[in-house]
Amino acid sequence: MDPLSVALRGIQMSGSLIARAELSAPWGMGLERFGAAVFHVLLSGSGWLRTEEGRTIRLSAGDVAVLMRGERHELISEPGVPITAFADLMEHCVPGRFPSIGIAGGGDPAKMLCGFFKFERQNSHPLLRALPDMIHINAGSGPGMIEGLVAMADAESAQALPGAGALTDLLCGLLLVQVLRAQLAVDSRTAAPWIHGLEDARVGTALGLIHESPQEDWTVARLASAVAMSRSNFAQRFTLCVGESPMRYLARCRILRAAQLLEAERLSVTEAMHSVGYESESSFTKAFQRTLGCTPSAYRGSLQRRRPDEVRTSKAVAV
Repeated sequence: MDPLSVALRGIQMSGSLIARAELSAPWGMGLERFGAAVFHVLLSGSGWLRTEEGRTIRLSAGDVAVLMRGERHELISEPGVPITAFADLMEHCVPGRFPSIGIAGGGDPAKMLCGFFKFERQNSHPLLRALPDMIHINAGSGPGMIEGLVAMADAESAQALPGAGALTDLLCGLLLVQVLRAQLAVDSRTAAPWIHGLEDARVGTALGLIHESPQEDWTVARLASAVAMSRSNFAQRFTLCVGESPMRYLARCRILRAAQLLEAERLSVTEAMHSVGYESESSFTKAFQRTLGCTPSAYRGSLQRRRPDEVRTSKAVAV
């Protein structure tokens, strides 16, 4: 399996459109910090995106910008224009229809789709931790798949057809995969050094063994033997490629798998613990807290307290 597929299959993620924007210059929208990755697709026209840290990028038709940490930012037709809060614009949307916002300045027109990508345990997965704060690509720069997904999302958001909301959510999930593919194609070492562990034949084999059977009693020596390397050379090569030691990576993989079992298969804490190779509840709890910031019992309890519609939605649009 290719490196990106391996990485993405270890991440539970979903996507959704927030609103469609019809604009004419001068226009400016301010978005507060959001608890997920925020994306904007400029369908036509041009503009600028400015982050709270002062980073500014030019947006042209076909550009996709993703703020991976959901930081506060502004979208403007040109520097110096008045800023309207995005939340205020949303208050004027027509009930019962897909949210459509607008600023009519009377000048050059622009059209945009705004949405978000949500990741479970974003700070725990090495690929997501390694990605830059902002990803900026052009839909027309690749083989056309991003352009096609954007066109479909645009068409669905413009129509009030049955199932349009669910379909646009699925399209957003697919858009994320294409955006990450495009980003990694530009400079994968800068974008995500971790993924290169999968491109190294021996380290990639070891990673495959860990992912396939995290419950096994893996040691550095056993993994090194499985890929025909000495223990010291393997440990050094693995750390260089992946960015962390084999045992630390194994521990993280086990805990993420345990969390998945608690959530998707509704196992008990004890069942999840044994399924990923832990025999000591104390060791399992400490590793779980270190990776996800809470105990397994607290994590399982938080899942049970979720509203039923939230759980159904997250499963429905997961990639």
